[in-house]
Amino acid sequence: MKQKFTLSLFGLAAILLPLSLWFFSKEALVPYLVSLNDRAKKTSLQGEVAGVKAASDFATISTDSLKEIYQGDQVLVLDLSAEATFALSHINSAINIPFEDLNEVLPVIKSDFQNVSLILTCTGCDLENGATQFLDQGLSTFYLYKEGLNEWRKVGGEVGTGKD
Repeated sequence: MKQKFTLSLFGLAAILLPLSLWFFSKEALVPYLVSLNDRAKKTSLQGEVAGVKAASDFATISTDSLKEIYQGDQVLVLDLSAEATFALSHINSAINIPFEDLNEVLPVIKSDFQNVSLILTCTGCDLENGATQFLDQGLSTFYLYKEGLNEWRKVGGEVGTGKD
């Protein structure tokens, strides 16, 4: 009888222990899961603006759409490439903000370019990581140009060299 009681306690513990661990770990994870959900909502940019369609995580802009709007007063192309890469070739009139300097410059961008559509591009860096930094600073009106300089050249887009 004592052996059956011990075995049933062991069986009960075998069931309750994993359940309690799951429950408490779930409670501990709730703030983290809520944070992930909020971040997902921030990055799910919806709609279509001037040929810009929402992508999986961040809104992107096509080469043709960028070509149509890039000369406008309300558009600013920010190239997150390293200075040396930017100097070799970049979209003409783009402003170089090297990825490693982004955190220092983002507060200025946020205060000075509130009514401007920002287009982020990069050669040789993690563009989506840069976009996440924009979101972390409260900037959400931006688009990623991922198609690159070769596509930009194909549609007759102007390319600059040097630091300007």
